[in-house]
Amino acid sequence: MPKLSISMIVYNDKETKYISYLFDSLSRQTFQDFEMIIVDNASDGAVLATVETELKKIQKPYRILKNETNVGFAEGHNRAYKEAQTEYVLLLNPDMYLMPETIGRMVEFLDKH
Repeated sequence: MPKLSISMIVYNDKETKYISYLFDSLSRQTFQDFEMIIVDNASDGAVLATVETELKKIQKPYRILKNETNVGFAEGHNRAYKEAQTEYVLLLNPDMYLMPETIGRMVEFLDKH
């Protein structure tokens, strides 16, 4: 079982232009012991297909939780949090880009404190 679950909410196609950058940054992380939990907040099109393509590229375990309606940011992440069985959970937005040591440093800090 991975040490970290990364939770991400997707909702609309506007997010697709950023998703490949986020997944590229995830593939470059020095810490790689993570899984992805994607919450689809009743997305309106291609965003979920884009996410699935990127998930296959990084070859990490993942789950996609589909909501019938847009339940919002907090409730969406709460659903992912309930599904996670890892020691840590990291919430990410689709328009983020992480420097290569971001997750490793975070996990190291959490392990120490």
